Amino acid sequence: MVYRPSPSDSAVRRVPTTLTPTRATGVPVSRARTTPAIAPLESWAVAPPAAASNAAQPIRQTRIVLMRNAPNGSEARPQQMRRARDGERRTTRSAAPTVRYGQPVPVQRTRLPLLFVDRTKVPAAPPMRAQGARQGGARTPHPDPEPSQTIVRTINTRDFSRATRSTSRQINRLILLNLVRELQPISRADLARRMAVGRGMVTTLVKELLAEGAVYEGALADVPRGRRPKMLHVRTRDRLVVAIDIRFSRTYVLLSDFGGNEMALESFATIFNPDQLLDELAIRVRRLLRTRATGGHCEGIGMVVPGMVDRRGRVLNAPQLGWRDVQIRSGLAERTGLPVHVENSGAACALAHIWLGPGEGGNGVRDFVYVTVSDGVGTGVVVNGELVRGHGHTAGEFGHIPIGPDGPRCVCGAQGCLEAHTSNLATVARYVGHEQSPAVAPPLFPQDGITMDDVIVRAGAGDERARAALTETGRYLGLGLAAIVNALNPAQIVIGGEITGAWDLVEPAIRAEIARRALTREAAGTPVVPEPAGSLPRLRGAIALVAAPVYAAPEVG
Repeated sequence: MVYRPSPSDSAVRRVPTTLTPTRATGVPVSRARTTPAIAPLESWAVAPPAAASNAAQPIRQTRIVLMRNAPNGSEARPQQMRRARDGERRTTRSAAPTVRYGQPVPVQRTRLPLLFVDRTKVPAAPPMRAQGARQGGARTPHPDPEPSQTIVRTINTRDFSRATRSTSRQINRLILLNLVRELQPISRADLARRMAVGRGMVTTLVKELLAEGAVYEGALADVPRGRRPKMLHVRTRDRLVVAIDIRFSRTYVLLSDFGGNEMALESFATIFNPDQLLDELAIRVRRLLRTRATGGHCEGIGMVVPGMVDRRGRVLNAPQLGWRDVQIRSGLAERTGLPVHVENSGAACALAHIWLGPGEGGNGVRDFVYVTVSDGVGTGVVVNGELVRGHGHTAGEFGHIPIGPDGPRCVCGAQGCLEAHTSNLATVARYVGHEQSPAVAPPLFPQDGITMDDVIVRAGAGDERARAALTETGRYLGLGLAAIVNALNPAQIVIGGEITGAWDLVEPAIRAEIARRALTREAAGTPVVPEPAGSLPRLRGAIALVAAPVYAAPEVG
């Protein structure tokens, strides 16, 4: 190291000391009259050739100069240096010869606390040609940088969940349970390989889950040699859920198991008075459980509504139903004696896609937006595998973003909403020639006797007016999806609802609008995937409201 004096050295003489990089102790220098400083880059001497012996394993080094003020006219002696407080770690190093004014002078051994020297090993960079270097007459391309995978999650110090001794065990149990759920039937040996743990740990965890009744052992598997393993399954058949989907036109009640397998389904015309609707639902739920749930236990009711719902199950605003500040969770729980979970339709569909979708989460997409197009338009936003709910539990109301200020009036009271252009009600109104408005929309379905399914069937039969109505709906839907792509940049958009039955007609219009309005080429290629027709995504979302918490990861931090 070369120390070059600055003009300020005329007032205070300084003694430089070089620390050899070593493992950091984490002990800062905080003593009186001891000032740590990093010397300028130009003040360091070139390392001697012997230092290049470690080039095979480069080390990220932080060179530090510790300078101590000395009285004028005297040199600071090591024995005069103030010792660190009791408990601080000390280290002794021999300082390398220091060059002062071009002449080497010896430096005595000193005892100083080590100051945060980073000795982290880093991979050696591949040799690179200088920019513009050529090989065979061609310019050498620069390698693309690796994408950053850094995810920063802050800890709320006012509202947190503390980890305990059992937290790691609980997480491992849930990992194992989810692997069984997605890969069943599966053996203990396969679970150990997938979790990269010993067979003993897997055996212990499986015993606990068997005792709780979360999993069960099935038939013996055929193997080429060795002991035949017992295959594991998640217990779902006798764990039942009642799913309720409330729509503007009809209300559906479904009895299923935890795996989403349908056992009974019935529907009736929606009753808009909340108390009368809850009375009717309670009667139907009790009848279904009495007649169709033999040998099973109902673990709760999941209810999906076309509106904004808070954390307490209160419907804040459901324009299609004319509800504001209606508490339906506690009312249905009192009438049935069962736990009740209430959620917005778009958010519930997103949950269904996470927990009960194709491959049950095996597709690897953890950032997507689910758009359900039915009597209304709802959206569920999923980021890093978690549903975004917002501060007031009302995030994702993209159905009411304005598409055009001069468009038809929406049932919410505003004008030109995405829902007013693209809902089933809007498509049918466009086909029959009605203007959609709060005064016209309620009697529209019974008056004309035409449903969205009728329009799709007529379009498939060659009805040009039906085809034009569906194409126009696809164009407006593309406008709304382009706004979602630019605002959220999802990896995928999933479309659910009756409109997927005419996907060959609406997809070209959707893709054209997204391509025209997306801000980047990558965003323009965002996949837009239709939910399989007849999959009942809203009812499956209601099932997920009850079943998903059993498999969800614990919240820590």
